Amino acid sequence: MQLFTLETGWELCRKDLRYSVARLRAAGSHGKQVAALTAALASWKSTDTEREEADDAVDDANAVVGWVDEQLDERVTNFSARLLVAAGNDRKAPMYTAFFRETPSDVTRLALEAEVQHVAAWRHVREEVKLPDDVAAALDEVHALEDRGREALRVREDALRMQGRVALRQQQWREEANLTRRHPGPAHAAHGTKHRRERDHSARDFRAPTRPAEQRALTAP
Repeated sequence: MQLFTLETGWELCRKDLRYSVARLRAAGSHGKQVAALTAALASWKSTDTEREEADDAVDDANAVVGWVDEQLDERVTNFSARLLVAAGNDRKAPMYTAFFRETPSDVTRLALEAEVQHVAAWRHVREEVKLPDDVAAALDEVHALEDRGREALRVREDALRMQGRVALRQQQWREEANLTRRHPGPAHAAHGTKHRRERDHSARDFRAPTRPAEQRALTAP
């Protein structure tokens, strides 16, 4: 019998259990073991629902982070353009360099977390620099996206933590399923003795390990 490990595909675990349940039901006289394996299957399904929800939450969060990142880049670019006009198109003017000691593209190239931290510092700068109304309004839009970016990052972090917790539950399920499969109980052994089956008869009620060549065939595109 091949034990479930981290290398064992999650879906393959389910198929292996169903294989065993089908064989034991066909043989009869294995009610307790069938019940235990059926309970493991039910646990697999509930855990898989959690896995799917966690994966979806991470995918959704990544999509939102990507969208906010793009929108923040646009707001930063718009703000820099309006600020440059207000500074008389002089990139060395104190008004301009107070916000952009680097080029605007250096800011927009940052990952969202770093960009959020960067533009957050502008809140203090604007207290020291008098901005025309249209430039101030453009900066307000930047800060609005900064807040949304911070929230999007928080949601993604929560989703990633949940995904990690589910991964631990999947591993716990594998370990518990292995215990159930490795201890078929006296009824199974007695059934084999009564019908004079080979000493390894119980192993036949579990899928044989997949050979390397077969595994490559299963995973080939």
